[in-house]
Amino acid sequence: MRDYIIMTDSCCDLNQQEVDELGLTVLPLSFTIDGKTYLNTPDHAEMSPEEFFAKIAAGENSTTAAANVGQFDEAMRRALDAGKDILCICFSGALSTTYQSACIAAEDYENIYVVDSRTAAIGSGILAEYALRCAEQGMEAGALAALLEKKREDVRLF
Repeated sequence: MRDYIIMTDSCCDLNQQEVDELGLTVLPLSFTIDGKTYLNTPDHAEMSPEEFFAKIAAGENSTTAAANVGQFDEAMRRALDAGKDILCICFSGALSTTYQSACIAAEDYENIYVVDSRTAAIGSGILAEYALRCAEQGMEAGALAALLEKKREDVRLF
């Protein structure tokens, strides 16, 4: 069995400490507010959630952007060059093009499994945490991807 990493995007709503503890690779989505674009990273280095929501409450407009094909390609190539396979769990394809970007980036490589979480926010984070527990128990990446496609139906957000 080849070793693999679990990759996700910043929509998973896990903070930096959780990402570090879980050993996840997280690709940032971005947002534009006040005419400036920021990366949404788990450490909130460019703007804290408190500052973001204060700006929205004050009437500022914001737009968001998915992680793009180039970001996924670069991250995937680094993992593959290190001899790792990849299980990538993405923000819902019905809500963002992040999943599509990951699929396009993965087309040129073997041993990459991309899963549409069909959820957002902490729902994706829950699936990533579950995937990590299964990986620690020795589940192979392909089998885990198939399991996640079933388990995602159990995730509910209110």
